[in-house]
Amino acid sequence: MTARNAIALIAALIAPAVRLTARTPLPEAVEQLYGKEVRAAQATPGEADDLAVAKRILTASEETRRPPQLRIALARAALGLTVPLGSEVSARLAEDALSVLDGLQPLADAERATLARDIAARRLRRAMADRESTEKLIRCARAAAEAHLACADAALTRLSATGHAAASLRAARELVRKYRLAGLDEAARETGKAIQQAEARQARIERAKAALETARKAGNEASSQAARRTLARLYLEYDGDMVVAAQYIGGTKEPCRDAVLAAAAFLQDPNAPLPAACTQHAEELARLAKSFADPARRRIAATTLRMYQTHLATAGGSGEPRLVAELEKLSGQTPADKLLRKLSAAYGGLHCRIEIVDPERTRAIYDFAERKQLADWQAGKDWFIAKGSIASRLRAVQTLFVSPEIEKMVHGSS
Repeated sequence: MTARNAIALIAALIAPAVRLTARTPLPEAVEQLYGKEVRAAQATPGEADDLAVAKRILTASEETRRPPQLRIALARAALGLTVPLGSEVSARLAEDALSVLDGLQPLADAERATLARDIAARRLRRAMADRESTEKLIRCARAAAEAHLACADAALTRLSATGHAAASLRAARELVRKYRLAGLDEAARETGKAIQQAEARQARIERAKAALETARKAGNEASSQAARRTLARLYLEYDGDMVVAAQYIGGTKEPCRDAVLAAAAFLQDPNAPLPAACTQHAEELARLAKSFADPARRRIAATTLRMYQTHLATAGGSGEPRLVAELEKLSGQTPADKLLRKLSAAYGGLHCRIEIVDPERTRAIYDFAERKQLADWQAGKDWFIAKGSIASRLRAVQTLFVSPEIEKMVHGSS
C-alpha cells in the first residue's frame, strides 16, 4: 500500500457518519439572530471569523434568560459551525458546544458518542491535511481511535446497530495499527468480543423469530409458545426491554410473565391503575434483574423501582425498605450513586465507585477493572488496563497521579 493510498484509507475510515458542513442550514430562530453574521464569516478566508461568530452563538446558548428550545438550537448551531473546521481551536469549541447541548438536552449515548467521534475525526483529518507535527498527529489519532471505540460501545446498546459498532471498531483498529497507538489493543479486543456477543444474540433472535413464524404457519402451539418465550428472554437479557418482551411473553408459562406484563403496561401508561399484586411483581422483577448483567439489570430495576414507588404513593405505607434498597442498588440509584453523578457533572471524569462513609466523608474506590478508570489519573502512555488489573510496560516502579479535575473535587469537598 502506497503512502497516498494509506492516507486515503485513513481519511475514509475517520470520515464522520453525520456529514456536518459549514453550509449546514441554520434553524429558523438562529437564522433570524445570527444568519447574516454566519454568512459574512463564511465569505471571508480563514476561520477566525467563523470561530468568533460560533463562540458568540455558544455564549448565547448559555444565557438562562433565553427559552430552553432556543438555547438548544443555538448550541446545535455552534456545534454545526465548529465541527467541520477541524482545527485545534474549533475542536475545543465544538467540545464545549457538545457539553452545553448535553446539559440542556441530555443526549442518548449513541448520539453523544457519534458527535464526539465526529469532532475527533474532523480534527485528525485537518491535522493530516495541514501536515502537523508527528506528535500532534499521534495525539489526534489516539483521540479519534478512542472516540471510535466509544462509538462502538454506544452502538451496542441498540440491538440493531451491531453493523455500526463493527464499522467503528474497524476504524479504531486501523488507526491503532497505522499510528502504533500503545494501550488501545486491549480496548479494541474487548469491544470486538462485545460485538461478537451482540451479533450472536442478534442471530439467536432472528432464528427464534423464524421458528415462531414456522410454528404459526404449522399451527403448532407448543412450538409457538417455546419460540415466544425464547424471544421474550432474549429481549429481557440483552437490554431489559420489557415492552418488547411483553409482546412475546403473553400466553407462555414463563414464571415472570405477569410481572413483565405489569411493568410493560406501567411503562406505556404510568397513570393507569396498578395490579394488587404489585409488591409481588416487584419482588419477581428484582430477582429477574439480579440474574442479568448491565444494562438489562439497571433498566429492569429502574422501571421496577418507579412502578413500586408509584404503587406505594397510591396505596399508602412505606412498603418494604429492603426491597426499595435492593432496587436502588440494582438500578444505580443509591445515595452514593446519585452523589457520584453529581460529582461527575460538576468536575468531569470520576469513573470510580463511591461509598458514603458518613455525612462528612466519602470513599472513592478504583479497582481498575475497566479501562475508562485510567481517565481519572495522569497516567503515562506506559500504563494500561489488562485482564482486570492496571499494569505498566516498564519494569521500573512508576507513580500514578490523580487528575487535576479529581484533585479539585477532593479539595473542593473537604
